[in-house]
Amino acid sequence: MKRRFKVVIDILMTCMLYFQMAFIYTDQKWHEWNGVALIVLFAVHHLLNFNWIKRLNKGRYSALRIVFVVTNVSMLIAMLGLMISGIRMSQYTALGLKYGLSMSDARKIHVVSAYMGYFVISIHVGLHWASHMKIMFSGIAFQMRKREMDKVMNLLVFFLAIYGVYAVYKHQILQNALLINTFVFFDFEQIVVSFLLDYIAIMGLCILIGHQIAKYLKGERG
Repeated sequence: MKRRFKVVIDILMTCMLYFQMAFIYTDQKWHEWNGVALIVLFAVHHLLNFNWIKRLNKGRYSALRIVFVVTNVSMLIAMLGLMISGIRMSQYTALGLKYGLSMSDARKIHVVSAYMGYFVISIHVGLHWASHMKIMFSGIAFQMRKREMDKVMNLLVFFLAIYGVYAVYKHQILQNALLINTFVFFDFEQIVVSFLLDYIAIMGLCILIGHQIAKYLKGERG
């Protein structure tokens, strides 16, 4: 039950971050409070996985373990960046906490942390994809045989990933994440459904990358 609860927390965090990226379509107050909830869930996530943290200085570091550690540290940096910059820019959740960081620098940190966090958290989900699916769907009887279901899922993910590459280019995600773009440009004429589908595709692409990395590197174990 605890393992399944961990997976649910991970899914909730991923969904909340996904909707945070659509802030141009949401209310500012909702965006801020959803961000606060996301930080709280992130803290809960680390408390639930505290045993993994305690074992960091033990055992052999395989390539896969290094990838896990680098991904987790990157997530922590991104979330801290979002929290620090978000507090500085907040209008509803942290009124009065206007410390030394300038508004301009806070916006830059927020943009980089948001887009890098979106990439890294999605890759993190992909790294754990196989184990998460096993935990969530263990004991559930599928009408389709596993092999047939895998073929369908692989086909869907393949097309999703192709569109994800296009969506990354379309929304200039890499330029935003690397702060090549000083300002984030949005197509305000794009309908919300199209925007959400684009970001689902981007997340799907990153999950696929993480999943393939995990599959490849697991071969070195043993």
